[in-house]
Amino acid sequence: MKRLFLAVMVLALSSAGCLTDSDDDEYLLRPVPVDSVRNARVSPHSVTFDVFGTVADPCWQFNWAEIWRRAEDISVKIHAKRKRAAMCPQVLTVLKTRVQIPVTGAGTYEFHFWASDSASVDTTVVVR
Repeated sequence: MKRLFLAVMVLALSSAGCLTDSDDDEYLLRPVPVDSVRNARVSPHSVTFDVFGTVADPCWQFNWAEIWRRAEDISVKIHAKRKRAAMCPQVLTVLKTRVQIPVTGAGTYEFHFWASDSASVDTTVVVR
């Protein structure tokens, strides 16, 4: 009887993990190719941009901005997510997001927004 109880418990506990939805299972996650960057707003400690990219349908939404720094040379990759089960028309859609990037102080900053593995949308901003 103990063996049967243990077997049932092991089976129940191992299958319980399969019933939970993780973000990876519930969402599709993708980088968004940036088409343009506009309206740089500069403050002493950050630069904020309106970033525009094209996604395959209107169900995609901004997820996060990945930022790499090399002194005043900053690279940004925009990531989006979409519910896997969402029903959406397959119409190219512009995804707009506002990204605030911290800076270390006064200086000339080069920003590179990912458009593909071999291209980026670049802009220079002077922080005073």
